[in-house]
Amino acid sequence: MCDVDTPLPYDYIRTEGQAGRMGARLMAVVAEGDHRRVYLSPTEMMEAVANQAKPEWKPDNVLR
Repeated sequence: MCDVDTPLPYDYIRTEGQAGRMGARLMAVVAEGDHRRVYLSPTEMMEAVANQAKPEWKPDNVLR
């Protein structure tokens, strides 16, 4: 079980990235409300739309 209050060590994150085990997941949708932002949990449809996005740029540096 993962303790959500404990950050992961940088070495672990780097090792997982180098092994090709990093991914992306939609965590929230942010909408403009009346003088504030509203944070919404994503629906399956929102995740499907986000997964179809084709970024014009992505990082090109090598994890060391």
